[in-house]
Amino acid sequence: MASAAKRLMKIPIPRPAVPKNVSGIELPATVPESLVVIALGALSTVFVLIRLISVPDEFFGWRGRGIGIFISLLASLIVIVAGLLRAGEEM
Repeated sequence: MASAAKRLMKIPIPRPAVPKNVSGIELPATVPESLVVIALGALSTVFVLIRLISVPDEFFGWRGRGIGIFISLLASLIVIVAGLLRAGEEM
């Protein structure tokens, strides 16, 4: 059993060959990346909460909320927590 785990650990996992700054926008030195992650997570949380509160009368033929809106709410909260953890590491 241990030899199978050692063989799996030797398999190289390729990283995507994407440059770190794809958009070409440089952040000022005073703005940490963790702050940007927290702000985007907060913005997505606001959008999800707006969608959660205002349900249209009919959407694709069924009424109510599906599980996807709650998964997206959880994901946006996880993004905020990840930004906070990164900010804690930077300090």
